[in-house]
Amino acid sequence: MSDKDHPPDSCAGCGYHLPTKECRAHSPHPGHDEEFVVALWNFTKDTDRCSAGTTTKQWGPCDDCTKWAQPGGKPLNPVYKQGLPDEWWEQSGLCTANAPGATSNEGLWTFWKVTSAYSHKGSIGGCGDGDSVSAALDAATKRQKRVPA
Repeated sequence: MSDKDHPPDSCAGCGYHLPTKECRAHSPHPGHDEEFVVALWNFTKDTDRCSAGTTTKQWGPCDDCTKWAQPGGKPLNPVYKQGLPDEWWEQSGLCTANAPGATSNEGLWTFWKVTSAYSHKGSIGGCGDGDSVSAALDAATKRQKRVPA
């Protein structure tokens, strides 16, 4: 970590701490529970702090992340919608940022956490672990313009 990006004195000064009080420093890990797949982020008080905080970076939205996927290019449409509106599910996808870890139980399937680009109760999907699709495309376009034809 450079001198320019040091952990802030509190969550209130962190680029990963949302106005909804959610900490978005890290992407959700997949799990083995099929019924509770919607990603929920932990709340932090403005006065809390951690060593993963940042003063120079911001969290990125799921729908601009290389690690976010919609199977078959379509949003998810489960039978049980966990109390979320249809609009939320119309912009839903899976966070594949973290591979599943080892477990002590045999034969468990992995269930990726579901996030959405839809704003629900002031919160949309996103975190600080993602890689921006639009930033990667912009960088590729700039490189392409510099290469003589």
